[in-house]
Amino acid sequence: MSRLTAEGRKRARDYELEDINRRLREDKNFRGLSRYQRGTLAALKLIGRELYADIRRRGVILPDGSVNPAVETHRKNAHEQLYSLSVYIEVNRAQASKPVNIFEWMNQADSACEPEQGAATRATETAAAASDLATAKPVS
Repeated sequence: MSRLTAEGRKRARDYELEDINRRLREDKNFRGLSRYQRGTLAALKLIGRELYADIRRRGVILPDGSVNPAVETHRKNAHEQLYSLSVYIEVNRAQASKPVNIFEWMNQADSACEPEQGAATRATETAAAASDLATAKPVS
């Protein structure tokens, strides 16, 4: 396939993504990441490569004197990579640190939702009023 066609560019991009993904899988620092997390990070890295290549090809300052928009985009992309990585690591650490005791969690939720003293009386009165309405004869 040629990189001149849309299909060829897509296939080349898929190969590059798979290569980055493979490298992330093999790196001991990224083994804790899920497949989705590695895939997202690989996509960000590929975009960063493309932006950096554009900066190298066209330069930081364009011929008209303006700053290459890829410079700011590359900075944002690098920040996003670092932020995503920090979030993924924190989420994975939290999930692995302590298993959740579901019974303890349910008991805490039940005790927080206990009704007030007067709530039972109001519920009884409301039920009685509803049954009175249901048995009432319609007015003609």
